[in-house]
Amino acid sequence: LKPGGNEILVMVGSADFDDASIDGQVNVTNRRRQPGSAIKPILYAIALDDNLISPATVIWDTPITYETSPGVGYSPRNYDGKYHGPVTARYALANSYNVPAVKLLDGVTVDRMVERGQEMGLESLNRSGVYYGLSLTLGGGEITLLELASAFHIFDNQGRYVAPQAVLVALDYTGDSVLPSPAPAKQVISEQTAFLITDILSDNTARMPAFGANNPLQLSRPAAAKTGTTTDYRDNWTVGYTRYLVAGVWGGNNRGQVLRNSSGVTGAAPIWKAFMEAVLADNTMLERLGAPIEPEAAIDATETITASTASTTSTVSTPTPDPWAFIVPDGIVQMDLCPPKMTCRTGGELFSQAWLDAAGDLGPLADSVAKVETIPLYSLLGGYSWVPVYCEDPYSDQGQMREVLRLSGQLGLADSTTPPAPPPPPASENDGRLVFIPPVPEGASAEAQPASADYALTLFSDDEMERFRTLDWAIRYSVPVSLGYCANLSVYTVVAGDSWSVIGRRVNLSYPTLQAINPQAMRANGVLRIGDRLLVPTRTVLEYRDMGQRYVVVEGDSWNAIANEFNLPIQVLQQANPQLVRAFSILRPGDELVIPVKME
Repeated sequence: LKPGGNEILVMVGSADFDDASIDGQVNVTNRRRQPGSAIKPILYAIALDDNLISPATVIWDTPITYETSPGVGYSPRNYDGKYHGPVTARYALANSYNVPAVKLLDGVTVDRMVERGQEMGLESLNRSGVYYGLSLTLGGGEITLLELASAFHIFDNQGRYVAPQAVLVALDYTGDSVLPSPAPAKQVISEQTAFLITDILSDNTARMPAFGANNPLQLSRPAAAKTGTTTDYRDNWTVGYTRYLVAGVWGGNNRGQVLRNSSGVTGAAPIWKAFMEAVLADNTMLERLGAPIEPEAAIDATETITASTASTTSTVSTPTPDPWAFIVPDGIVQMDLCPPKMTCRTGGELFSQAWLDAAGDLGPLADSVAKVETIPLYSLLGGYSWVPVYCEDPYSDQGQMREVLRLSGQLGLADSTTPPAPPPPPASENDGRLVFIPPVPEGASAEAQPASADYALTLFSDDEMERFRTLDWAIRYSVPVSLGYCANLSVYTVVAGDSWSVIGRRVNLSYPTLQAINPQAMRANGVLRIGDRLLVPTRTVLEYRDMGQRYVVVEGDSWNAIANEFNLPIQVLQQANPQLVRAFSILRPGDELVIPVKME
């Protein structure tokens, strides 16, 4: 595709039109296929354009499980099988990490990605968000190569979508055109968003951890590109562009046979690179594209970026000898800012002016970084003050101003404002700074009331559990974080008979994670002592009513299956029936379960 217009310059639909054994007469560019990670730039563009993130936004690449239905979870994994902790949006996209992309989609919402994706030319995404689910950002929805190349064309066309045309002129016998007038270009994302995506996809330094320095996405001219691979290696993709040409490549079999360890990087990317370099080396083709043939003899281009520090802003003009460099639009500001412990863009991160305006006095990192007076959390628990985990107590004179990462999974600047402080604590032996929860004897449930009237059940929300898994990573890798107000945290006091595994089961954490977030209680022999204070997740209280509904267990039933049938969290179902919670979660035929009804 040629940037700026609607012209399809080249289309190769199959390896051999005349080879029936490979379905050679099928034009694969118009066939729906799963794009893998090649669709991720669309999601990040939507999030940037909606002012939900900046390139410096921190997304936690840590384990997470989404409940897709009661008792059934979805846990995204990265291509390399590893987690990478807190990463900026720039590095998450450049390295094509899956977990941050799924977390981002959870914040953007699947419906929003489908809606905006259609605006960007992905017309094949024509079902509801429920149909696609969170795997959409990993390529769970089928689209065509032409659609995806046209969407990338938007990034190379200042955010404007133009429907591609294979035939530009068709006349009848009178010389009149028989083609409908082409639709005008439509601004579907801002110029600033288009440039930020381009800058990320062309940042070879940012993608080095996953792709290495000498990867096939790097050309002899500035280029932006993204690969994609489906889980079963049936499809691999590379779509990318220079300032003067957009090209997309799909690799696979027409009949869907699995490829042998061929990914977007090893399969489609070398083809894309060979094609692009061949064009760059052909002066006739460059002239057809309106591209400069000799860079040193081309026009004197100037790249202008507004450079800024935390206290000053100025506009600088730097001569750009390479006319192939992507043009920086107005409204892009470069600032020498980076979240603590993060790796950021060489030379300073880029922000849109819209993001800076929304951030105001909070600053461009406000969605991920807080500058607040905090207290070392583990000093309050009788442990180590050097562990870089902090909480806020507006009524204490022990706080110090620190720059810390937020653990909130919320996106956008709207949620970065300081929530109301809790009321002043009453005088007590705990100084009111931590909420102490009573011990629960093994085999009992302090929350589950007799199922005869209205009662309260508790569960640990997905957000709270993710926060604690994130905290585990922060402690292991010494990343400074804030858990919010000290008075909103929950602490458990160890009693006789407790162990790491027993308490872990009660608070829905594995005992290694429980140990990791409580270094103050770790001893060489692994033994807990009566009176040890452990940080634990905070429960969410839900009001339920016993409406007299009962279920009798039959052969083959399980907690998961019954919870799913009645659309209940499995934690709630088990708390409503504590007498039936046995080792290994065994249910017996004839067991009668209370089916609670949530009170609105």
